[in-house]
Parts: sequence; structure tokens; C-alpha cells
Amino acid sequence: MLTVAAPYTLAAQLAELLLGVEISAMGIWKVAQRLGESAARYSEGLSQYHADSHSEGASTQDAPPVVVLSMDGSMLGKQVRQQRRRRQGGETLPPLPPVAEGQFQEVKIGVLLLPSERVETSH
Repeated sequence: MLTVAAPYTLAAQLAELLLGVEISAMGIWKVAQRLGESAARYSEGLSQYHADSHSEGASTQDAPPVVVLSMDGSMLGKQVRQQRRRRQGGETLPPLPPVAEGQFQEVKIGVLLLPSERVETSH
């Protein structure tokens, strides 16, 4: 769960500080991958079930209010420059140089669905 909101290296450090579990960033990554694959298989199974016209949809009338949270991360390359590039008139700026090794940072994004945003299942 730590990898949901923190990069793998930080998640490994937090696991040791908070839980007393010593694990490498690569170990954290492997666990996150296995759990992600399991969640994807479960989601695919649900999609196949609901896509089958013979399956009966679940009633949402008595469903509890649930908040759905989804997060993901991506590596973003940072361009490090001494000064900002500025265009003079209609001049075309040359392409930026490739991002140097070690100039990448993981960024996270999340989606939160509130109970009022729930929709009915399709039939």
C-alpha cells in the first residue's frame, strides 16, 4: 500500500520505519507488480462477467456508499537548465537535449469517486 502514494525507494524506507520490515526498493516493486497483476485479473474477470448478456447485474439500490480511490505513478524526465529558453519573434527553438540519467522523478496521480458519483451497473 505504501507504493500507492510514495516512490519505491521511499516506500521501502517507510516499511522499515513504520512496520519494522526491511525490504529493498526492488522488493517493493515486485510486490506491487504481483498485487497489480492480481487486481487486473480480478477487474478483467468482472468485466467479462458484466459483458456476458446472460449474467444478472447486481442491484445498486442497497449498495453501501463507497469511496473509490485509484492511484498510479509514472517516471517524468526533468530538463535541468541554467536559464529559461525564450522565443524571439517567430523563431523556432531547437529541440531540448535528451534527459540525463538520474534526472527522472516519479510523479503520482489519483482519482477519487465519491458515493454521489456512483452509477448503476449496465444490463
